[in-house]
Amino acid sequence: MAAQVDFNRVDQLLEQYLPRMEKDLLDLLAFPSVEKPPDGPGAPFGRPVADALEHTLRLAAALGLVTENIDGYLGLARLPGASEEEIGVLSHLDVVPANAEEWESPPFAPQTRAGRIYGRGAIDDKGPLIATLYATLALAETISQPLPHTVTLMFGCNEESGCQCIKYYLRHRRPPKSGFSPDAEFPLIIGEKGIIHFSLEDDWPDSEAGGAPLTLLIATAGSAANIIPGAAKAKLRVNHGPAPQSLGQVRAQTHDDCLLL
Repeated sequence: MAAQVDFNRVDQLLEQYLPRMEKDLLDLLAFPSVEKPPDGPGAPFGRPVADALEHTLRLAAALGLVTENIDGYLGLARLPGASEEEIGVLSHLDVVPANAEEWESPPFAPQTRAGRIYGRGAIDDKGPLIATLYATLALAETISQPLPHTVTLMFGCNEESGCQCIKYYLRHRRPPKSGFSPDAEFPLIIGEKGIIHFSLEDDWPDSEAGGAPLTLLIATAGSAANIIPGAAKAKLRVNHGPAPQSLGQVRAQTHDDCLLL
């Protein structure tokens, strides 16, 4: 007999779980799970990410799910079904760096203000991760028969900087039959724009003999390649002519083929 799901009951349970979900999310957001250098067995992306993974697996086990740590690269929490074929639900624990000076509250000291939770990773992707944990719990407490397939929650640890977590997993395990990623915004993320990493180089004209009026000494922006920087800075040397007072003057003083600002 196939499992029958009472989704009205699922909704009721999720409403009851909300205080627990909020607490568990605040606890998880306190882990500064930004990628760091490897820190021994079980921590290929640094100790803060490994600590967040171990904490999440303990939480999933306490909710009655069957957990497994794949060498610190990725964690699993399963709701066994009638078949070993898996429906994968892929979220991730790692977050991009956060500059505390740009935040109204500390990024890894999460707060609830006016009904909103503030902390690095609240949307991408710890909030959706906690939501899927409790959605799976609600399913488990609602059905009287196993689901047709095993539901496998997959907690990646390197989504933000290369997805080495899922690459490692696929080298050691077979992929799920199907799945989705509750990454950032709901209801589902089924596709994502591509990312290209590249570098730019240019030979700047010599300042002598009427060369470039400005020389770019250094330019910095952002803290990770996959996030839009909040600010950008450039240091220029004036070779000749007046010092620019605005971005418009900088553009006017550079050559057409220069990639400056």
